[in-house]
Amino acid sequence: MSDDRPNDDDSSQEEPMPYEERTEDGYAQHVTKHFTMFRSAGAMVLSGPCPRCCHAMEYLVGPVIRGPRAQPVTSTSREPMICMCKGDHPNRPKDYHGCGAYWDVNMNVKW
Repeated sequence: MSDDRPNDDDSSQEEPMPYEERTEDGYAQHVTKHFTMFRSAGAMVLSGPCPRCCHAMEYLVGPVIRGPRAQPVTSTSREPMICMCKGDHPNRPKDYHGCGAYWDVNMNVKW
């Protein structure tokens, strides 16, 4: 089985991956391949493994409150995302979540 994560980090390492704010070109591509999207309370939730640390995460996207509409609205946007995993990442600032990875994903959502 091949490892198609966009970085060279070894997921079998014994020490937890330290927190580091960073991005790589392949992070967004990883998300489009491995994340699922579902609607929850008027917003979209992206769910899948972080492209850097591989921990499970969910990310809320879009308007939380929408009024009733006669026709669905299609929205295309570039969404900034960050890792929101609950995994252990040494040196993470207090009250932060995730490993520090961030990326942008192009979204095309029908509301």
